[in-house]
Amino acid sequence: MSKQIRGIIIYVVIIGAVFALIYFMTSSRPINDDYTFSAFQSDLNDEVISSIEITQNSEIPTGVVTVTFKDASKKQLYVENVGTITDLLKNRNFTYTMHDVTRASYFVSTILPMVIMFIIFIIFFSVISNRAGG
Repeated sequence: MSKQIRGIIIYVVIIGAVFALIYFMTSSRPINDDYTFSAFQSDLNDEVISSIEITQNSEIPTGVVTVTFKDASKKQLYVENVGTITDLLKNRNFTYTMHDVTRASYFVSTILPMVIMFIIFIIFFSVISNRAGG
């Protein structure tokens, strides 16, 4: 293999690793479907819940309800509409904590794409320069 092809392969591997890193940094948690809405309602009726935290997703109105039981165990419920849960809890006078929508970090959404574009720009012009004999 020529030096140019080896150099290009190294750059492609580095760019692939950066994209994989971005994917794993921004991918969401796996969904655990063990805890259902009917089980949540049953636990609410049985008064075994000590606290509830609601976290909205960036795709509003979906979100995650983290339920803490009186025995200190926790379960998560993924809901299609956070408003339904808040209405249910308000009707039962149950206090809950509502967290703001989580957003991607400034580094991942702004700085990292600019750095990647700069690296691609440098690679592109170095390949063109090598082919032109300069």
